[in-house]
Amino acid sequence: MRLTPFLQLMRFDKPVGTLLLLWPTLMALILTHASTRTCIIFILGVVVMRAAGCVINDYADREFDGHVTRTKMRPIAIGTVSPKQAIVLFGILMFLALSLALQLKPYTLLLSVVAAILAVAYPFTKRFFSYPQFILGIAFAWGIFMVYSETMGYISLQAFVLFAAVFCWVLAYDTQYAMADRSDDIHIGISSSAISLGYLVRPVIFILQLVSLLCLLYIGGNIWIIAAAFMTVLYQQWLLRAGTSEYYINAFKNNNYTGLLMTFALLI
Repeated sequence: MRLTPFLQLMRFDKPVGTLLLLWPTLMALILTHASTRTCIIFILGVVVMRAAGCVINDYADREFDGHVTRTKMRPIAIGTVSPKQAIVLFGILMFLALSLALQLKPYTLLLSVVAAILAVAYPFTKRFFSYPQFILGIAFAWGIFMVYSETMGYISLQAFVLFAAVFCWVLAYDTQYAMADRSDDIHIGISSSAISLGYLVRPVIFILQLVSLLCLLYIGGNIWIIAAAFMTVLYQQWLLRAGTSEYYINAFKNNNYTGLLMTFALLI
C-alpha cells in the first residue's frame, strides 16, 4: 500500500494549515507560561487534529471535490484513497488525539470533546449554513480555552480576548481561502462567507484582521511587531484586489507570516 496518498489526505505535503492552527496554540502556551510537558502534548495535538480535520473534510466533500478546480486532484476524489480507508484513518487519528487528551486535566478533557465535535461538524455545515467559516473560527480558537484550563485551572478574561483575536483572524483568512472557490461553490451549491458577503468581502476581511490585531495590542503584544503584522494585512488586501484564485490563495498563505508575527508579538 502506498503511503503518499494518505499523507496527502492528511495534508502533510501542505504544512501551512498546520502552522495556522499551531500559532494560536503557541500564543496561549506563551501567555500562560505552560510547562514543557504541556507544550509537547498540545503541539502534538495540533498536528494530529489538523490531520484528522483534513481527512473528515475530504470524506464529507467526496461528492463535491471532483467538481472544484482546486480540489479535483485530492486523493478521495481521484480514487487513490477510498472513503472506507479515509474513515479508518480518521478513527486512528482520533484515537491518537484521545490518547493525548487523556494526559490532561478532567475539565480540559471535556473541552477537548467539544473540539472534536467542532472538527467533525465544520465540513458538513457548508451544506446549510451561509457562514461555515464561523464554525472553523471557533474550532481553531478553541484550543486557547483548553490551554488556559490546563495551565491556569480556569478561563480568564485574557483567554476570551485571545479567543476573539484568533476567531476574527481565522474567519478572515478562511474567507480569503474560500474566495478562490466562489464560482465552483456557487455551481455545486456549497455555502461560504466569501459568497455570502458579496461585494463587502474585502472590507470585512480587513476589519476582522484589524480587530484581531487590536485584541493582541490590548493583551499587551509588542506594538512594533503588531505593526509589522499589520503590514502583512495590507499586503493581503493588495493581493485580493487582483481578483484571481491564485492571488486569493497567496493571500491566504501569507497569513502564516501574520501568525508568526502575532505569536512573536506576545512572546517578547
